[in-house]
Amino acid sequence: MKIHRFIGDFDLDRDVIQITNQELVHQMSRVLRPQVGALVTISDGMGVEVDAEISDISKNNVTLTSHGKRAGLKLKNNVHLYLCVIKRNLFELAVEKATECGVTSITPIVSDKTETKNLAFNRLNVIAKEASEQCGRSTVPTINESIDLETALTRAMGTKIFCSIDGEEVNKIKDNDEYSIFIGPEGGWSNNDLELAHKYDAIITTLGLTTLRAETAAIISTYLFANK
Repeated sequence: MKIHRFIGDFDLDRDVIQITNQELVHQMSRVLRPQVGALVTISDGMGVEVDAEISDISKNNVTLTSHGKRAGLKLKNNVHLYLCVIKRNLFELAVEKATECGVTSITPIVSDKTETKNLAFNRLNVIAKEASEQCGRSTVPTINESIDLETALTRAMGTKIFCSIDGEEVNKIKDNDEYSIFIGPEGGWSNNDLELAHKYDAIITTLGLTTLRAETAAIISTYLFANK
């Protein structure tokens, strides 16, 4: 039987945990409709989680009895995804799937060929949280505000990976526990973008012989480097 997972602002030190957030209470009592005695997993979003038993449920609150705290799923590597702004629905898809693949943070970036598009950051955070719950994570990726490419390169941590069809193969890159991955816009990287990548010691890296859409490259690269 599937155990539902919820991430939120829970006090996991308590033996009895009261949930009063009306959106979450509605989801549990009216949408999922678990029975008293059912088990759920709750997490604080910071890597700690609790298995708990539902001891009371109503339209206004849910009472849980904790079975004790434990460390949640630990991801192998930290992966920071810097994805050029693309169409909203495609960016949202990339956020959802990169979260499932183990991304640590996602930052929209603007490069020479990026077409300015508005992103709904509240929605992106909701997508990241729900994807984390769905895939069994006890942490939620950080969704950062948009910045320009050069600023992103100066802030990037770990090994900097600049994805381009003409580059070094992934399996030839030295292993690390932290990567910053840069994915270009729909029009591709400009010569100036590539010069910036070299200036800030990014490794030009290919994801294969075929030309990938930006959202596809974001998902594949996140998976590869999260598990490298």
